[in-house]
Amino acid sequence: DAAVKIQSMFKSHAAKKLLVRHKAAVCVQKAYRSYVIRTQYKHAHSAATKIQASYKMHVQVAQFKKDMCGIVKAQSMVRTWLVQKSMAQQRDAAVKIQSMFRGYSARSAQATKLEKIVEIQKHFRAFMCRKRYKRYMKMKKAMEDFARAARLFTIKSAAATKIQSNFRTFVCRRSFRSHVLGVKAAVRIQSLWRSHRQRREYEAVLGARAVLRKFVPLLVDRTRFLRMRSSARLIQSKFRDYLARRDAKAVVIQSYARGFLAKVEARHRNASIVKIQSFVRSHRVQAASGQDLKAVRFRLVAATARVRANPKLGIGHQTQAALAGLSKAKSIQSAISLCKVLEFSTASSTRCCSMVCGDVAAVSSLLRFARACNRSEPHVDYLRRVLATLLNIVDADSNLASGLAGVEEIFTTIGELLQMYRGKSEIFLPAARVLHALAAVIPRSSVSAGEIAGLRRKLEGISQILKQKLRLEKKYIHHMETRKGSDVLARESATKVVKTTRELQSVYDVLNCLEGEAKYHMEGQDCCAAKNTIVRRAFMETQNLRGLGRE
Repeated sequence: DAAVKIQSMFKSHAAKKLLVRHKAAVCVQKAYRSYVIRTQYKHAHSAATKIQASYKMHVQVAQFKKDMCGIVKAQSMVRTWLVQKSMAQQRDAAVKIQSMFRGYSARSAQATKLEKIVEIQKHFRAFMCRKRYKRYMKMKKAMEDFARAARLFTIKSAAATKIQSNFRTFVCRRSFRSHVLGVKAAVRIQSLWRSHRQRREYEAVLGARAVLRKFVPLLVDRTRFLRMRSSARLIQSKFRDYLARRDAKAVVIQSYARGFLAKVEARHRNASIVKIQSFVRSHRVQAASGQDLKAVRFRLVAATARVRANPKLGIGHQTQAALAGLSKAKSIQSAISLCKVLEFSTASSTRCCSMVCGDVAAVSSLLRFARACNRSEPHVDYLRRVLATLLNIVDADSNLASGLAGVEEIFTTIGELLQMYRGKSEIFLPAARVLHALAAVIPRSSVSAGEIAGLRRKLEGISQILKQKLRLEKKYIHHMETRKGSDVLARESATKVVKTTRELQSVYDVLNCLEGEAKYHMEGQDCCAAKNTIVRRAFMETQNLRGLGRE
């Protein structure tokens, strides 16, 4: 019974323990499953929330873009007008700030360099002074040691000399007494012998003089003859050298003269050949295109008849109409066709140039549209035609150029074009030529000093930028010369260098004209100075043989 009771109690205890474990396992599973469900729900809820937010954002963005489209268009028109209005002021302010900052930077750098140089000089001079002082002290000490040693040596030498002299005096007095008699006898014998030897020598000299009196004149004459012969030989050699040099100079002069005559004759012969060729070619062209010339002549006669019948078709009337249209034009597109008419008329007639120069309102309209241009192709075409028209006017007459220089803000406008179109040679170079022609007549025109000073500052800033660009391009070409490069890269680099050099030379021409002296100058890029064959050939292909910037 006891064993059964113990077993029952143990089994009940094991069952209770198993039940507790079961309940714990169920609780753990319940908690884990609830954690998994909550995690999945959170992920699903966050994904749904993100999807809803993205969709709502997409709808709102679409609606916002649709609403902002009209606002942006209106704002762009207003901002464009405001930007065009304030662009000139902002550019002037920016250029002024840049010039002041660059001047401040240059002055600061110069002051810093000067301070550093003064500091270096101070340290170097202090070092040299210390070095010289040490050398002086060392030399002074050596001299003092030498003087001290010399004094000691002098004292010792004087004492030794005194001792030696006393000893020698004693020895001499002792030996003198013993040798007085012997010395007297020897002196007597020597005097007798010397007198005998002098008598014999005197007799020999008298005999030699008698013999030499016969040969001295011959010796003198021979010496004089040898001197005269050496002088004659020297004179003959100098004269022969002079004759040789004169003959050589005559040969050189004759060769130059014959070469000059040959060149003149060849030049005349080539001119005659070219003239004959031109006559032959003109005859062939006239014979081949006779019908075409007749047709062209017929069309010219017909055009002249139409112009006489309807004067409105003449160049002068067309120029007046174009000027009137420019005064009323509202956009660049409407002004392009009018600029074509003005370009043709000013290139064909000086009277048309006077008409354009006399209409200040039309010229102001041209400049106003030029200030509003950007780098697009239609605007570049408009600027090209405007600059061609201005070039025709300034090339026609200097008085017209003086009148054109009196137009308000023409220098400021052309200076802004030079700043904006620095990389486009088709705009930059004509603008620089126009500005050079206008700068040449400034003393005869009423131009404010402030406008000229602002133009000078702009041109100096442009020249600094172009110099930096030219230095970088030359550095790149030098880097290319040290290694093998392609023909395309060499040609592109050489073209950039030549174009930048032309632009910089044109700016320097304008600055020299404003200054009244050749203050600004530069050295052109020599196409034969390049080391690399590819670069040299590229320079020779792209460089204008008449000179950089001298088109």
